[in-house]
Amino acid sequence: LMFIFMVISWFPYCLALDLPLYTVNVMGVFLLSIFGMFLIDRIRLNNTKKVMYIATFCVFLLICFILEGLEIITMGLLGIVLPIVFYVYKDRKVARFVSSGLVLLAMAITIIATEPIRFEAFRQFFGLLALIPIMCYNNNVGRYKLKYLFYITYPLHLIIIMLIKLI
Repeated sequence: LMFIFMVISWFPYCLALDLPLYTVNVMGVFLLSIFGMFLIDRIRLNNTKKVMYIATFCVFLLICFILEGLEIITMGLLGIVLPIVFYVYKDRKVARFVSSGLVLLAMAITIIATEPIRFEAFRQFFGLLALIPIMCYNNNVGRYKLKYLFYITYPLHLIIIMLIKLI
């Protein structure tokens, strides 16, 4: 499902943000993160092929690093690692808070080091504020089933931005 919405939102994403058509949107970044989580699960569960999965995970990170260098992934390697950190520490609230905070801080510092003049570099620090409501989450599914609404909202808002730019 995420792949379908990644494809649907790809063209509007690139047009809305004036990016080349080979640039992967956030849904693609999440898909890469999910693949990383899959590999971590294989490392945790499989004793006989553990070395193979660790090697695959290292190659996966290297490929993501190369994709970042080619500017195919706008959020970079740290954008892929952040959801993985949330997943790895899902049952350890303090470790999740600290490690995700460090990744967000590293993202902000990386952007500031490469683009110190733009406000975009400093807005990354606001991602740290998002940790507050995330840490309040009690791991219970809410009573409203809004999953598909959020899937639809992403490409829809990009299409609206794209149309506004075209007008």
